[in-house]
Amino acid sequence: MFNKLLSYAPVQIFSALSVFALIAIQTRFLAVSEYGLLAVLLVIMESTRSMFAQWINTALLRFYPSAQSPEREQLLCLSSSLLWLFAAVAVLVVALCLWVFSLFSWSNMLWVALLFVAKGTYTYYLERARVCEQVNRYRYATLTQAVLSVVLTLGCLWLDGALHSALIALVASNAIALLFTLRRNPQGHKGTPVLRREFLHYGLPFMFTGALGVLATRSDRIVIAQLTSLEQAGLYAGIANLLVGLMALVFMVVALPLYPELTKLTDKPQQLRQAHSRYGGYLCALAIPALTGLCLLAQPLITVFLGERYQQLDLRVFYAIAAATFILNLRGHYLDHGLQFRLRTQWLPLITAVGFALQLALAFTWVPKLGALGAALALLIAMSVAALLSLITGHYYRYHFTWPAQLYKTLLATTVMGAVLYTLLSTLVSLAPWQQLVIGVLVGITTYALMHWLLNTFAIRSQSLNWRRRSV
Repeated sequence: MFNKLLSYAPVQIFSALSVFALIAIQTRFLAVSEYGLLAVLLVIMESTRSMFAQWINTALLRFYPSAQSPEREQLLCLSSSLLWLFAAVAVLVVALCLWVFSLFSWSNMLWVALLFVAKGTYTYYLERARVCEQVNRYRYATLTQAVLSVVLTLGCLWLDGALHSALIALVASNAIALLFTLRRNPQGHKGTPVLRREFLHYGLPFMFTGALGVLATRSDRIVIAQLTSLEQAGLYAGIANLLVGLMALVFMVVALPLYPELTKLTDKPQQLRQAHSRYGGYLCALAIPALTGLCLLAQPLITVFLGERYQQLDLRVFYAIAAATFILNLRGHYLDHGLQFRLRTQWLPLITAVGFALQLALAFTWVPKLGALGAALALLIAMSVAALLSLITGHYYRYHFTWPAQLYKTLLATTVMGAVLYTLLSTLVSLAPWQQLVIGVLVGITTYALMHWLLNTFAIRSQSLNWRRRSV
């Protein structure tokens, strides 16, 4: 499992760094109000993509690794047909959403719809490359999209610092990267009625869960824009996008390569529990120190990646969003597995709907009084309630979560890292923000890695000795 993790982690880390660069470019070339509008348009696109495209990827990930050869070909044919069928419906939904929020123009419609098609198709074929274990194809596509998203955004906004230039760059980067993964379907039919029924029964709940999930985590931008201003929405969206993107990618470094390995064990409960415990340990080993480091380095992080204009937002907003995104990803990449492995995904839309309703109710109550802080607190509480409901429902259906492997060592290493960083940062106040950030990251990673080496977490010392012997 650890070797599989290393096959994908380097390109995912590079992709995470590109997200930082992309946000930094957009926030510097676009006015704060324009960035707020971009955030609202991306909420519409992502919620539509999650509803009409992402569920197909999720169902394919669940069934393909454990399927036999004939069924695998049928799953590929079935999933690609469903993708193009729902894409046509999704374009109409995009137009309707733009009209409802008084954002409709033919230009907005064109670029948001094209971005949906480009990103939806790209992510689908990227997932196909992963489940088919075409590692090189996955790497080339991910690296291409990461590099092009930054280069094209910089070039387009430098030539014309307008909102639609940012959208054009995103469309082009996804479309070009798609060429590395696009492949013809194998010759075959779209599966037996039983296979189609199982695929739809498992996947369709994710259609509503995905859309509700995006709205639950990003509708706060729309609420702030409606109740305050696009400028306030832009300030909030800048910090939220930075944190949501980074935390999601931290979790995906583990989830992308290792989740398919777990689905191969769904018929072997004892082995699944052991593998899931180790998987949870890897998640925590990356995500807990990442959350701690982000909060400690909040001020230089905001200045370096977003600019001085975004420093005016209360740091409590940063802390609340960081905690909320951690809990959101912990639920999606760990706690929801109890229902997924038990094929009880019909409960996921309800759980997500409860979180979304709570988040909206709290946001409409607190945003007029507290502004962006109210939206951030509403998000944190809603994500915590949804995660708790997912855990309880999984236990109800007799999926027994085990304590993530080596968690206590991760907590000890994170505590030491946090103490060192907190002490160090007080001595770096005279340095430039980028210097504080670089020194803080290097010291934090070094301290954390050294602690795990001393604690021998996941038998890391013996693993490194084995690699050294193989290289010799």
